[in-house]
Amino acid sequence: MSIENLTSTQTKELLAIALTMLAGFIARTLVSDEPFNVKRFFGEMILSIMFGGAIYAFGIIQSMDFWHTFLIALLSGMGTTRSIEWLIKASKISKGQ
Repeated sequence: MSIENLTSTQTKELLAIALTMLAGFIARTLVSDEPFNVKRFFGEMILSIMFGGAIYAFGIIQSMDFWHTFLIALLSGMGTTRSIEWLIKASKISKGQ
C-alpha cells in the first residue's frame, strides 16, 4: 500500500498510533528513576514512531476499533524500547559478549 492510497480514516489511525506510542514513551520516561539523556530520549521517540508504523503496516490492528487501537499503541509505546533493550542484551549473551 502506497502512501497515496491511504484514506482519511487510515491516515488518522496511523497518526493516532504514532502519537499514542510517543505519549506512552514520554510518560514512561517521566516516571522512570533513570537520569534524563537527551540523545537517548530522541532515539527512543524515533523508535516508538517506527514501531507504530510497523504495527500499522503489517495490518495487526486492522480489525480493531479506535479505542482498541489506542490501547495497543499506548501499551506498545511504554514497552517497545525496553523490549528492544532486552533483545539486544539476549543476543549479546548468546554470542558470548
